[in-house]
Amino acid sequence: RVVLFTGRMVWEKGIYDLLYAAKLVGLDCRLKNVTVRFLVVGKGPESEGVKNRVRELGVEYLFTFMESYPYHRMHEMFNMADIFVLPSISTRIWKEQFGMVLIEAMACGLPVISTYSGSIPEVVGDAGILVQANDPRGLYQAIKGLLNNEEHRKELRKKGRERAVREYDSKKIARKVGLLFEKLGQSSFRGAVEESADLI
Repeated sequence: RVVLFTGRMVWEKGIYDLLYAAKLVGLDCRLKNVTVRFLVVGKGPESEGVKNRVRELGVEYLFTFMESYPYHRMHEMFNMADIFVLPSISTRIWKEQFGMVLIEAMACGLPVISTYSGSIPEVVGDAGILVQANDPRGLYQAIKGLLNNEEHRKELRKKGRERAVREYDSKKIARKVGLLFEKLGQSSFRGAVEESADLI
């Protein structure tokens, strides 16, 4: 099984929580019959710190790191993985916003595990698993639960794909934005006409 993380290598993306959760996965005897690999795609200021922590935790055997992958081929990463994880952590000055990577993962039918951070709950809805931010044990339990439950993975694949198509299809979004501008234009034009009438 492949657990995928892709994003900037910064503390607030929850990358260290993923390392500790992976350590717990590696220690869990109930997962001994499942071979798990954590694939991390991305780079950033914490890249070296993350790799050092992996060595300190003794979990090099669980991790594969890739600094980059062509964006137009990222669907290949999503399609070869079994679970996508984005364990973002809100800070006083930053919260996860739209989280495009979550939509991309769901659109590829990849089960998503993320956190109650910023707008993530609105984006994921009931099509993924959300855990508390900054909680490696909760993250581990969510990963373990999905690794051990193929039916749940299938259910989330279906729900995620349906939600991505229903809510975030680019053509539907473009139509909504077009209608919004049309309404704004009509109301502004009507307001300008009424103002002109008052002046006459």
